[in-house]
Amino acid sequence: MYNLYTTASTVGNVPGFFFAPVVLRNLGPRTMVATSMSLAILRCVSYALLRPSTVNWVIPISLLHGIQFSFFWTGGMELAAKCAGKRTGVAGTVQALFQGAYFGVGATAGLALGGYLYEQYSPIVMFEVKVVVLVFALALLLVGELIVWLLRRRRHQRRRNAAAGTGVPDVVAASASSSSLHSDADSEDTDTDDPSSAETAEETRARVMSDALP
Repeated sequence: MYNLYTTASTVGNVPGFFFAPVVLRNLGPRTMVATSMSLAILRCVSYALLRPSTVNWVIPISLLHGIQFSFFWTGGMELAAKCAGKRTGVAGTVQALFQGAYFGVGATAGLALGGYLYEQYSPIVMFEVKVVVLVFALALLLVGELIVWLLRRRRHQRRRNAAAGTGVPDVVAASASSSSLHSDADSEDTDTDDPSSAETAEETRARVMSDALP
């Protein structure tokens, strides 16, 4: 049974990594990480619900592990590269730190805590605790994304108000705000106060205004 479980967990990586670039291109790295964490919650809940009469379900449930890991690894490495920005040589360092945190700190803490819960309580309790940790981590991710979205919306609203204060028509202001929004989406997501990003947005707004005004 253990060999089948290991095989099923590994086989799931094949379609996961095969379709990961397509998913990354269409949904983005943050959605991939959130999807991976949701799949991990589903997998651990399913494990906790297993009983001797349903133990054979461990094989199809284990297939989720490969998709979960491939999505998390692809999205996490992409986010690490974005955190580094365009600085030469930094992306590899940040990705190495991400890898060390996952396989080093995370794996060590998980094995220690999981082994303790397994020995002192039961495997069911171990998976239940993991579900709680995953739900908390997913909530932090979603709250952080909401805060970033609100800050960006506030910044774009300020730009529109500033454009309206200069007497620029609303259509031009809206076009400038939309252009700056797309510019921010293509830039580093984590470095919202980067001076180069702000300069690019101002140049975009000025270009749109100059093209629209006589």
